[in-house]
Amino acid sequence: MDTIVPIVVKVVTALLALAALLGLIYELFHKSSAETAAGYQSNLFTNIEGLYHGGMSAANYSDLSNSVAIKAAAVPHGMTNGDGSSITGPWPNSTVTLSSANGGAGWQALWSNVQSDGCASFVRSQAASNITVGGTTITPTDTSSTSEIANACNAIQSGATTTIIFEYDG
Repeated sequence: MDTIVPIVVKVVTALLALAALLGLIYELFHKSSAETAAGYQSNLFTNIEGLYHGGMSAANYSDLSNSVAIKAAAVPHGMTNGDGSSITGPWPNSTVTLSSANGGAGWQALWSNVQSDGCASFVRSQAASNITVGGTTITPTDTSSTSEIANACNAIQSGATTTIIFEYDG
């Protein structure tokens, strides 16, 4: 019996260390996904604005779709799967849908299946005209937008997913 106790203590200690390591890897993966998504969305913004403004004084985004953006090389390569119409995000089953907004005067990127862990940092990384998080509309220029983002993201259950829409007025 005296020889079993030290072995059990070593096994339990090793299991706790493994659990802590797995938790750390899990956190790093999700923070990395939010950072990756932020970079992707920033690239989408820059590329789509450049595509539609390209020397014209007034942009008309009426024809914007995933297919148009992919064909025009406005979508980062890491977001495409080769089918010519699907745009994927860095989270499992995450997709992005691009479309016009405000009668063609603006455009939006709808991100689905964004995991709760990366929600707030992803949303705060963008300078959109309007942002919707799980149905809650946020105006980034409002002085309360930071707390609104936090509240909207905190309303999502841990481990769950949500939809985020970034809208840009041209």
